[in-house]
Amino acid sequence: MRANVYIKSYKTKKNETRHVLIVREKGQKEHCIGLGPVSKKTAQLRRIQVLSELLTGQYKKEPDIYLNFDQFVEKFFIDFANVMRSKKTQSQYHYIFKPLLVRFKRYKLNQIQKHDIERYIAELKVSNTTKNIILGGLKVLFSKAVEWNCLISSPVTTIRNLPENRTGSRSLTPRELQSLWSSVTLWQKSVMTILVNSGMRPGELSNFKLKDIDWEANKIAVITDKTRKTKSPQKRTSEIPRVQDAGRLGRGRGALRAGRLRKTLPAFRRPRLRRASRCDCR
Repeated sequence: MRANVYIKSYKTKKNETRHVLIVREKGQKEHCIGLGPVSKKTAQLRRIQVLSELLTGQYKKEPDIYLNFDQFVEKFFIDFANVMRSKKTQSQYHYIFKPLLVRFKRYKLNQIQKHDIERYIAELKVSNTTKNIILGGLKVLFSKAVEWNCLISSPVTTIRNLPENRTGSRSLTPRELQSLWSSVTLWQKSVMTILVNSGMRPGELSNFKLKDIDWEANKIAVITDKTRKTKSPQKRTSEIPRVQDAGRLGRGRGALRAGRLRKTLPAFRRPRLRRASRCDCR
């Protein structure tokens, strides 16, 4: 036989049973695959999988050294996320990986199997939407491990997202909309008008500056805080018929000092060359 796989069991210092796979190929030096704290039945299933890959020519020799799950997350993936992802995504990763670092603390990357992830997801007492968010974060994590040659294949690639309740919330009636519109202040109406007419996201509105307004062409340049820091920021423009409403946001120095505008639009200032209060906002 040109290849075969054997299971070898041993005891740790804490008297715990561990299993390793001994891979023997014709004309090559044998090597071991550590399985970690798994049962004998799981080790046998893994042996059959590796042997099938050897006989079909799909087997790839694993890296000589595998990082622990917590080492990979804390030393490699978190640094990647701090540079390449937004602060909101970083906080989301922290929420996803904090319990996982406890669950798979003693596991190496290659020892985490598909059924381990499925069992962990099933035990969570959260909605399917939250479970899909966690699963999406795990897919990014393991795909980066494969990309950086820390793992051969991702155990979560074939796991499908769970069905979600996409009915959404009930839309407001015209009477409710009228009641809401009559209860907001003037500067809040301006914020809502800009959001509705320009399609800006709340994060883009929080970074909105008066220099982004083209008063002559009645256009607003939508630039995110990340692209604003680059030398040649890419931006999209939204044309709205009543761009003068943005000037009302600059009214009320007392409101700005009170911090009501500062939380929503920290960089907003009243234009000096043009008095927005005289614009036709009706």
